[in-house]
Amino acid sequence: MYSIKLNLIFLFTIFYFISGCSKQQEIDNTSLNPEVLNKIFDPRYKVQENIKYKEYDSKNNCNIRLDDKSIYCVNIDTAIVSIENGSKFIYAVENGTELDENKEKMIAHVNLGSLKFFKFEILKDDKLKLISESDLLSCGPYGGTCNAVTYKYGNGPELAWVVSIGDMHQGHVGSNLNAYTTFGTKITSFLDIQTSYSNENAISEDDADAIFKDINTKITTIPSTTEKFYDLKIDVNGKEIKKKKSSPINFATVIKFNSKSNAYPTDEIKKIYEGAEY
Repeated sequence: MYSIKLNLIFLFTIFYFISGCSKQQEIDNTSLNPEVLNKIFDPRYKVQENIKYKEYDSKNNCNIRLDDKSIYCVNIDTAIVSIENGSKFIYAVENGTELDENKEKMIAHVNLGSLKFFKFEILKDDKLKLISESDLLSCGPYGGTCNAVTYKYGNGPELAWVVSIGDMHQGHVGSNLNAYTTFGTKITSFLDIQTSYSNENAISEDDADAIFKDINTKITTIPSTTEKFYDLKIDVNGKEIKKKKSSPINFATVIKFNSKSNAYPTDEIKKIYEGAEY
């Protein structure tokens, strides 16, 4: 039941982001379907040609990426062409699975997949120029990577990625949402917000001092009149039960993008989830 609940939370969260952005898609930007460019059949292959991987693993049908002591089997999952102010760019997502020393995929619960973002400019003759990239991120269940959804985040033509992260362990269920985009030559997170938590299955009925929490965050985008980024309406609802006394949790606010920190301030939301991190 809680697995289904967590999946629904993810779907609704992504829906609020995309529904708020969909009306802006025609502003000097293509749709989110890959565009065929001259001789480019699939932009993913063009991107892979321009990334210098250590080697190709024919056994796992993937490229090899090294990070410190980890080995990842990676491929370009999505590559979306965007027209911005008359120029063409490719936004690409690389997903990966960790490999052991024998090049076998590591799919235990403790293993995380890899995630990396790229933005390329398409030059003459379909040559690509790397504009920005992210650090290698680690996330996902049982060695698999997190799902990244490409979307339009505001009044400007640029695109971004939303990443939903969820976990369930020892009766604790939680989810978090991160959003990434380009700032100069780096792709970094500009939103990090917890979207749900429940510890109902972690509490014994005999534990009189146990604190039960069930919290959910709803995010709705609002076009901003002052910033390129959308404003975000945040609604946090739920309950906390302590010594069999139930207290409702109801909090609403609008957070605006901070151009100095290149991020949305989420300290107020973090305070509500304090002690309920997963």
